[in-house]
Amino acid sequence: MAEVVLKNIYKEYTEGVPVVQEFNLEIQDKEFVVFLGPSGCGKTTTLKMIAGLEDITKGEIYIDGKLVNNVAPKDRDIAMVFQSYALYPHLNVFENMAFSLRARKYPQNEIKERVEHTADLLKIRELLTRRPRHLSGGQRQRVALGRAIVRKPKVFLMDEPLSNLDAQLRVHMRFELNKIHQQLGATTIYVTHDQIEALTLGDRLVLMKDGIVQQIGDPRTMYNRPANVFVAGFIGSPSMNFLDGKLVAENGVLWFDMEDFRLQLPQREENLDAYMGKRVIVGFRPEDIVDKDRAGFANSGNVMKAQIDVIEPIGSEELLYVSSGKNTFVAKIPEYSIGFMEKRALVEKEVELAFNMEKLHLFDKDTEKAFLNP
Repeated sequence: MAEVVLKNIYKEYTEGVPVVQEFNLEIQDKEFVVFLGPSGCGKTTTLKMIAGLEDITKGEIYIDGKLVNNVAPKDRDIAMVFQSYALYPHLNVFENMAFSLRARKYPQNEIKERVEHTADLLKIRELLTRRPRHLSGGQRQRVALGRAIVRKPKVFLMDEPLSNLDAQLRVHMRFELNKIHQQLGATTIYVTHDQIEALTLGDRLVLMKDGIVQQIGDPRTMYNRPANVFVAGFIGSPSMNFLDGKLVAENGVLWFDMEDFRLQLPQREENLDAYMGKRVIVGFRPEDIVDKDRAGFANSGNVMKAQIDVIEPIGSEELLYVSSGKNTFVAKIPEYSIGFMEKRALVEKEVELAFNMEKLHLFDKDTEKAFLNP
């Protein structure tokens, strides 16, 4: 396998209108890196530049130490798996998987050995004689993966390969992709807008917005220590709650003041003097807001009253959508041990919620960059 290095990548289709800019990344051998972001953020364009399917306006791409800016896609020793599977409908599974090997004039016995070995890895040997129209979506996706794996390329590129599958099959295929990556130890670049796929698959995530990389890091770091408001809001489901207010100090105690109510900040080593009296954004994950009676961290400085707008059951937990004054947010709590009609009766009632102040995130109001993470 191989390292992939992107240096100062810039792409525009219309002069002066960048699609990707300031993209710098070193992908290690055998690493699984996920390009993540909303539609139109430039992640697929970047993948296509690595594949050679899009020209680079500026910058350099290296694969296995070799500059590949002007190398044809077929000579880059990469394999790409598309969202649409892109199988040949007139060929059976064996011939679809063998196609690239035949084009490179591999001996017939090696082709047979590689295809059958890959089919065993993907558990599709019994499908080798079938044509794509006789396969389910999940089976077609396995064949598309098999066609890439059989070549033993230096780098695998995957462009939202699971997006056409139903929810249950996507979960299963994520598990299978994880297993395959561990078995092959392949350098893999994976594009998705689905944060769950990104968090469960990636060794590192590259989160993009408007063609610019917002943060690069492992899933745990991206979740716990987001670089800015966009990252904090994009990673996590439900997304982080954001509240707008001022930092104030009274008698040596720090408060986050939102006019309707205030929250006491814990004593920290970080110096926040530069933000005293200024408007900032505070962020809380839904799981860090709990009803007062169940919170082991409730005290007079971190409890507020809010009105329940909606209760949304999600199995062993429930989401409380609540409002207080101008603020609306979501709390994730253990399931209420009461019946459906009793839960309905709670809507529009007041609840006391405790905020885990050890888990708060603070963001600069102007730049939206984080200046305090847990």
